[in-house]
Amino acid sequence: MEAQLERWMAAGRSARLVQWRRPSVRASLVAAAEASVLHPAHRPGGARANVHSVFAAAFSLAGMRRHAHRHFEELGGFSSRYPWESLHALPAAEPIRHRAAALRAAGRRGGGA
Repeated sequence: MEAQLERWMAAGRSARLVQWRRPSVRASLVAAAEASVLHPAHRPGGARANVHSVFAAAFSLAGMRRHAHRHFEELGGFSSRYPWESLHALPAAEPIRHRAAALRAAGRRGGGA
């Protein structure tokens, strides 16, 4: 998952859009989430906020808002600085904007952190 984000940061703008729209990339994002933090046997640990923030960012950047919603929901009103601060190509308000879009996609209202 983090490798996908690193490739996103290294790519140019047009390449970024193409990368996240590829079916294989989208499928790998879903598979990674299902095999880790969404797996029924998963037990949350100390890095919970970081992991859900990484998935929320990746799904948001891929335009997969309903998938992102699950991770924003797990975070509640919290987040971690990582990976959002690492995505220095994004303005500081991006996590809030992406969370609001994910909530709308899930049929809920809300825009605050």
